[in-house]
Amino acid sequence: MLRELNDIDLVKRFQSDEDLEGLAVLFSRYRTMIFGVCLKYFKDHDRAEDATMELFEILERRLKGKEIDSFKSWLYVVVKNHCFEKLRKSSKDLPRNKEAAIMYSEQVFHPDSISNENELQRMYQCLEKLKEAQKESVRLFYLESKNYEEIAQSLNIEWNKVRSNIQNGRRNLKNCMEENA
Repeated sequence: MLRELNDIDLVKRFQSDEDLEGLAVLFSRYRTMIFGVCLKYFKDHDRAEDATMELFEILERRLKGKEIDSFKSWLYVVVKNHCFEKLRKSSKDLPRNKEAAIMYSEQVFHPDSISNENELQRMYQCLEKLKEAQKESVRLFYLESKNYEEIAQSLNIEWNKVRSNIQNGRRNLKNCMEENA
């Protein structure tokens, strides 16, 4: 019976009754995606498996009281953020280019944290308004998951310029989205 419910109904059921069975169904439905994202970032099977298991507990805490339009999109962002956080904690002494490739802060606007269609459409419209260098850097970093080094090579610009383009592009994107909200 639970397996027949859609994602949002399972989320609502968990939120109202703290039904761990419903949460388990959701988790099993997306376990392969969760593991795949973790493996992409950790590049280590055991570490990805550990992170996948940690995410069940994280979901149990984070789902309470959240209004979610698209569970899969929301889940992807939660998984990605968890991986970034674990990588950041385990790599305090990375060279700056490696650190920048995995950095993530919830206090700063990130295009990949958008989970509803209206915001996504607004983000794409605002992305088109950015300066070309900012637009390309932001697009490659967030939408194609390229790191700073790859972007620098692809656009034939300095690493510091990539960092600047992403930082300024992200800020300009946030401002545009707030103006058009």
